[in-house]
Amino acid sequence: MHRTISKAASKAAGVALLASLLAGALPALAQNPPPPSNPPKPDPFCAAFGPGFARVPGGSTCVKVSGGVQTDLYSNSVSTSSSGTPAPK
Repeated sequence: MHRTISKAASKAAGVALLASLLAGALPALAQNPPPPSNPPKPDPFCAAFGPGFARVPGGSTCVKVSGGVQTDLYSNSVSTSSSGTPAPK
């Protein structure tokens, strides 16, 4: 007796297996929170450059990482009239 499994059935079985593995692993990961991080100590050398500067480990270079976000939204509306009369202003 020779059985064939369709590709759809094979994919469904793979998804079911992956879901069951994740369902078992995620609660175990949630039980072990990451250790608390120590806040960086102020560096008097880099403080001369202003707030937010930190020394690169192993050197005397000070850096400050910052960023920004900008969003833009444009809209263009065109009014037309099919009756041959101009659109009201």
